[in-house]
Amino acid sequence: MHAISCAESAVVLHLKRAPMFKRASEAALARMAQGAVLLEFAKAETIYEEDAPAEACYLVLSGRVKLVHLLNDGHERLVHVMGSLDHAGLTSMFRQTTYACSAVAQESCRLLRLQRRDFLEAVASCPKLAQDLLGMLAIRIRMLTKKLGSQGSRIGARLAAFILHRTRFGDEDGSIDLGMSREELANMMGTARETLSRNLSRLVAEGLVAVSGRKVTILDRKGLEAWAGDEPEAGASRS
Repeated sequence: MHAISCAESAVVLHLKRAPMFKRASEAALARMAQGAVLLEFAKAETIYEEDAPAEACYLVLSGRVKLVHLLNDGHERLVHVMGSLDHAGLTSMFRQTTYACSAVAQESCRLLRLQRRDFLEAVASCPKLAQDLLGMLAIRIRMLTKKLGSQGSRIGARLAAFILHRTRFGDEDGSIDLGMSREELANMMGTARETLSRNLSRLVAEGLVAVSGRKVTILDRKGLEAWAGDEPEAGASRS
């Protein structure tokens, strides 16, 4: 990790790109920018560790960051992968406690580190920013609730739901980057890579998606939504 020189005015411009800061006042953005630090991490470098004091949150400017939970047997369970303009450590920082999981650079990336005190003072001074953050946290809670509710679902349904979720990161040509390898995705879903690949092949065979490497293109959104809702259509086979 190393810090990169960045003027406060440039930090403000970075903050303005993030959806959660769209309605923040100039004063609130300037307050957050005062103690912000632009950092660059190499691939596989740890950004923060699980159970470390949550003294800051991070805005991803480029690259990808994976959140992982360390298991008792020494292995790690992939929790989530964050891309450009996602944030890491925000909920833990609000609770004034420790990070719930570790954050690791999945590839070379740049992040903006926002100090807890500066961030909370900015939120307290800007009602619109507070409202937008509450809305964003509500969406996160809803996503987590759905994820927990789907743990008993078939892998095919969970895979379809994940692809639909990734549509917000879609390219202009309509393709979606899964954001991780099949092995990492299988790890996150708690299944074997072979099982994941088999279910992805079934989505292709059903004509729901087309796959090229890590790129997925949705061909039949309604059909994919039916899979995600675990509502089998005629002829559909799942495991």
